[in-house]
Amino acid sequence: MKNLWLRLTGDTPKFFKKVIAIGASLTATGTAIIGLPAALAAAGVSIAFPPSIVAVGGYLIAAGAVAAVVGKLTITDTSILEKKD
Repeated sequence: MKNLWLRLTGDTPKFFKKVIAIGASLTATGTAIIGLPAALAAAGVSIAFPPSIVAVGGYLIAAGAVAAVVGKLTITDTSILEKKD
């Protein structure tokens, strides 16, 4: 658990900061895609969305969340993970 905390609070490399941003964007896009049919129905617009489009939204959420977590757990200095006796 200490190792995980050190990774979460450690410095993230520049490339993986971009991965985190892309992951957050994918997650937001997937959430918008999933919420769009309900929002349009609430506004009184009746458009039938194929289930595959809603499934793509779920995949975008999953991929974005995984990318963001992997990017955040990557650190620049691995010497902080070594045990100090």
